[in-house]
Amino acid sequence: MRKWCGALLLAALVLTGSLSAGATGLSAFLDQEETESADVTEVQGADTQAEAAAGGSTESDGSAVEGETEAEAAVLGSFTSMYSILLVGSDRRDGSWNGNSDTMIVVTVNPELKKIFLVSYMRDLYADVPGQGVHKLNYAYAYGGASLLTQTLEENYGIGIDNYMAADFAGMTAIADAFGGIDIEIRDEEVSSLNGIAAGVSRVIGADPSAHTVSGGGYRHLDGVLTVAFARIRNVGYYDFERTERQRRILTALGQQVDLRDTAALLSLAKTVLENTDSDLDAAAFTRLVLLIPNISEYELVSSRVPFDGTFYIRNEILTPGSLENERQMIRDLLCEGEVPDQVSAVTEDTALIKQVQQDLNDAGFDCGLVDGVMGSKTSTAITLYQESRGLEITGAIDDLLLASLGIETEE
Repeated sequence: MRKWCGALLLAALVLTGSLSAGATGLSAFLDQEETESADVTEVQGADTQAEAAAGGSTESDGSAVEGETEAEAAVLGSFTSMYSILLVGSDRRDGSWNGNSDTMIVVTVNPELKKIFLVSYMRDLYADVPGQGVHKLNYAYAYGGASLLTQTLEENYGIGIDNYMAADFAGMTAIADAFGGIDIEIRDEEVSSLNGIAAGVSRVIGADPSAHTVSGGGYRHLDGVLTVAFARIRNVGYYDFERTERQRRILTALGQQVDLRDTAALLSLAKTVLENTDSDLDAAAFTRLVLLIPNISEYELVSSRVPFDGTFYIRNEILTPGSLENERQMIRDLLCEGEVPDQVSAVTEDTALIKQVQQDLNDAGFDCGLVDGVMGSKTSTAITLYQESRGLEITGAIDDLLLASLGIETEE
């Protein structure tokens, strides 16, 4: 597992199913499975195909639920209420350690609300890691892998996680290519970083860098290598806040490549995902999940991230919630009630504004380093210190109060 939620994002896409029509809803599907023998027979046949595609047994025991693995039973049981899978992408480049989990997205299906939530947990988020003390969240994965990361998220932020999936550069590239790549809008200022990162990804997986470039901004088709590269951009715009937004945009774009009515294609994609990810889901459980996708394809997709805007400050480069219990409650309200907190889009083309803030803070004695229009950790720390010194609300981010205090006027 090196960097990225590549396969994970794709796995999430497989789980969320953001296209197609004709779905009856997951709850209705499960009800039918229990009460109508014709539907049971149909599901058995689908399971047989799924197991065959995954290399498992094709024998049927005459029941749609008997003989399930423990993972299958757990997944199906949680799906009657809510189901969450943690998607992890790390930067590991050899087998000596787990790597940093620079991407952590929890995908939650809520059948009652008929919503699917894609929630990024930022790499620099506050985490009291069990047995290790306070660190950035990505430390948990580096030290103890997916199990410790899952425990850390559950204990700190009160979420229940059923399963996890993780992948590396090669896995992401393979799966993105299996989906046919993505079509997405690229800003002019992202092009240089995109091509540079793509060259690095190409070298890691043994591909030709010259074969994976874009000529300029606009609506572009990205292959697997370029999809991974787009997900990794962090030095354009609003630092890691914007990177997590790009990652969730990739999920949506991948969904637009899939015909959810084509069961054979879904099973083929499931096989590719399984071959390129590490997960606590076995083949039978995952392929069965894939076969449920058409029944949740009309659910609304909701995208968000933690920490929420206006709820945190930056201390020692850690995004620290002002109140951990308040953050937990906001997450519960989001996932259980569908109450989406006000969230300012991280995507902005106004790097000039960031540069002006950096220059003014440098002039005031708060060291932002380079005036480069990048919302890096040094700039965020300088903003935090400035806000403290002026008695402003501490957010570590550019907001209206900060701009007013610095005397910076913006167009409405």
